[in-house]
Amino acid sequence: MNSNNATNNFYIRKNKGIRISKIGLLFLAILSVAFMHQSGLLPMYYLTAILVSAFMAIYGALSYIHSRNRNKTEYIFQVGKLLLVPWFLFIIYNFFLYLTHNGEILFIKSSFIQIMFTPIIIMGALGFFYTFKKNALKYFVYAIIVHYIFLIIIQLVDMGLGNFVSGVLTVFQGNSIGNPFETNSDLVLSLGFLVIYYCDHFIKIKDKNNRHALLMLILIILGGKRISFVALILISAFFIFSNQLSYRRKVKIEMILSVIVILGAFLYVYLIDSGIFSTFVWSRGINTMGRVKMYDYVAQFMDMKPTYLGKGYSFANLLLEQEQVLTFQNHVYGLHSDVLKMYVEMGFMVFLFWMVYNLIHLPQKITSKYGNKVGSLFWFLTIYLFSTYFTDNTINYFITQSLYVILILHSIYLSIQTEPIKIGD
Repeated sequence: MNSNNATNNFYIRKNKGIRISKIGLLFLAILSVAFMHQSGLLPMYYLTAILVSAFMAIYGALSYIHSRNRNKTEYIFQVGKLLLVPWFLFIIYNFFLYLTHNGEILFIKSSFIQIMFTPIIIMGALGFFYTFKKNALKYFVYAIIVHYIFLIIIQLVDMGLGNFVSGVLTVFQGNSIGNPFETNSDLVLSLGFLVIYYCDHFIKIKDKNNRHALLMLILIILGGKRISFVALILISAFFIFSNQLSYRRKVKIEMILSVIVILGAFLYVYLIDSGIFSTFVWSRGINTMGRVKMYDYVAQFMDMKPTYLGKGYSFANLLLEQEQVLTFQNHVYGLHSDVLKMYVEMGFMVFLFWMVYNLIHLPQKITSKYGNKVGSLFWFLTIYLFSTYFTDNTINYFITQSLYVILILHSIYLSIQTEPIKIGD
């Protein structure tokens, strides 16, 4: 039996049944609470998820300090550094924007607070994975399942069976208003990562993972997130097609597709800035649930040219809140387009860096360090993540960003076949 089969069989045996440590139960409870911040199950502010991430980061750091086998976890720090580098640069650039009076001084405090959200989430995911190693993904998925169980029970009680079924059926009627499975956008969008992960050629552990992927896909459909479903269809088509190609050809096509996504992002911003996008949407009666109104309002504060520097991090969302731009159901929402958000707030050149770094540089770096299979999986996950950036606020989502990091680390862990260091097990 070769080493890969031995590793696969090892995980099959270990994954039978539900096994979780005492510290794992604690983290499961904490994660379940954090997941509720967007579902409306508890009146909690988004800061709750950030505090959970900070706790996981600190716990992971303490586990590292007390560990005697640190040499086996070097890849966690390498990946963490690669993911955090752009955010450190964004923070420095944000200082520059305010020092040069390009940032809106009224928003300066909130700007520097909110620019720390995603780095904290990333560090929390790193700490969580360091604590549980091979069990990190399993525990995170358990938390997702627990959350869905509570969500369905509470929604059934609040809505009644008839309204619950009617709400679910709205997905097949062109909208998701009143849909109980759509209450947590963060959770629904994050499931796309698991579909990709379980279907990827690198993670073939018997047929049960195919069943996992099917379950996640059903939940995505019920969640009514059109961008997620469309992205998965396109990714699946390329996934099937690329398996027939040599590795070199596959890499070349991935590079071309990355460039297309980057150019598409600039085109998307241009179409919004020029008003072509909103004209097209309004003329065809497309339901964007208030997004176009937000896009048009924010677009008047930007310029589509290389010399445009940006307005400072979180300018768009803070502006919409201050000006009380009422959209869907007469509520004020976040911009719901991280592509537009990053351009408006960070400017032309930093936006270009952000896209190129994540879609071209990082896949190449991950591949060179951890091999072709991990690099390919990383590219698929990143393409999916950036597809959600076009129409949602995913860049600051706790579940989505955490799961993205955990899946990358888990695939590297399996690829190097290290024995887990039993911290928290």
